[in-house]
Amino acid sequence: MRLREFLLSKDREAIKNVVSSVLVDPNKVPQMDLFLVVYHLFETIGNKEQSAFWYYIAQLRTRACAKADPDESATRAICSSFLNDLGQPVNEWVARDINAWKSLTERAIAYEKKLGNPKRPDYVINDTEWKTLVDKERIEYEADFKKTFRTEILNKQAKFETTRTKNGLYVGPWKERWNPLLDSWK
Repeated sequence: MRLREFLLSKDREAIKNVVSSVLVDPNKVPQMDLFLVVYHLFETIGNKEQSAFWYYIAQLRTRACAKADPDESATRAICSSFLNDLGQPVNEWVARDINAWKSLTERAIAYEKKLGNPKRPDYVINDTEWKTLVDKERIEYEADFKKTFRTEILNKQAKFETTRTKNGLYVGPWKERWNPLLDSWK
């Protein structure tokens, strides 16, 4: 059975093993498959913190794929679907604690750089072109995060937390941490 087949299976133990394997070496899977790992961390395994961490890594890594694809509308549609379907529950959980959310995302951005370049899709002409695009997307993602987090969250923290509370969403330290992030993920 191939990796993706395991990630799409209903065998909980097989899924846990495959997820653990991917987290050791995320470069061995296509970037889109990282979203399946995020899903299983969140839903199947129940590790919300690790799921959020890998969600931001997957989000960052798929940007270059979407922009490099000659049929970018198809790749962007798939990315958008993953981002919408996973982003809502992940962001809803992680945004409970704004300072922890910021730290987690900054750590994910820093760790993603240490992973090296994601696997080059077949439709990218060469490694140099791929590296250039990945580097550009990393810079843009980090700048977008810092700007958006500062202007939309930190500068409006009281309003953000009040809105969450009014919508029946918890505000405060993370619960359900299960397993924290690994020390090697820095």
